[in-house]
Amino acid sequence: DDTVLRSPIDGIVRSRSAFAGEFRAAGTPVVTVVRQDPLRLQLAVPERSAGQVRLGQVVRVTVEGDDEVHEGRLVRLSPSIEEGTRTLAVEAAVPNAQARLRPGTFVRADIVVAETDALVVPESAIIVFA
Repeated sequence: DDTVLRSPIDGIVRSRSAFAGEFRAAGTPVVTVVRQDPLRLQLAVPERSAGQVRLGQVVRVTVEGDDEVHEGRLVRLSPSIEEGTRTLAVEAAVPNAQARLRPGTFVRADIVVAETDALVVPESAIIVFA
């Protein structure tokens, strides 16, 4: 009754570390709050593809069991390649206003590096003779 807690962000309580009537030292975590909109998606891009990645590029995200493709944009790029994994760490912001995606979910992400208008036909439609 003597304390009011306010979060610096809008979000949902993921876990609670303290209970009613419990005394906690200053600076000790009481709850973990997660933001659902927008979600931050952290990706590792292989070194061989790192040269094609730029801020603002579209990232298409799919989740197993959900047919919808969610689109976000790259908002942060690491300034260097991680030596141990030879990957470039990048971060995308993915809008999630309807809360269809859950924080912590594994996803498949495709970074769109170039789009072209092309006529595409299935391989089975091509006939080779002579």
